[in-house]
Amino acid sequence: MHNQVAAIVVLDSDGGRIAVKYFGEHDDFKDFAAQQKFEKQLSEKSNRLTGRNDVEIMMVGEYLALFRSSNDVVVYLVGEGDENELMLLELMNAIYQCICTITGNQVWRRSLLEHLDSLFLMLDECTDGGIIFGTDPAIITQRSNMLEGEPQEGQPFQAALASAREHISRQLFSQS
Repeated sequence: MHNQVAAIVVLDSDGGRIAVKYFGEHDDFKDFAAQQKFEKQLSEKSNRLTGRNDVEIMMVGEYLALFRSSNDVVVYLVGEGDENELMLLELMNAIYQCICTITGNQVWRRSLLEHLDSLFLMLDECTDGGIIFGTDPAIITQRSNMLEGEPQEGQPFQAALASAREHISRQLFSQS
């Protein structure tokens, strides 16, 4: 069995949506109205439990939800009720560490909105269709910053293209 998440939800402290990713065919997430209802349940229940800057765990309906508050942001990681809590905790810690990296340790709603593209890239690197893809924050951050893979492979192509341009320019100017 793969370790899976049903949703990753980032809300502000008032329950307003900052970024969300839902996975799978769950009736609780089937449309926007259902998602908003679920997010409201998450927010209301976590507001009663929040008080520290640690990862907390709660049940919301049939789902296991881990959450962490920081300033005016709450990050939720939602899994099935029988999901492995330790894997979810590892992923939550990785997501939070990546958010800190993205925002320069300024985890506020405004800074997340300013870096929304990086936030979504990071969330894509953590999971693939809900399956936990990685829990190492350094690797996730590196992938989401595109420091490995495509850019490095593209560098020889760029160098070859520049060399070809230079060669053609020399030939054209030498014939004139």
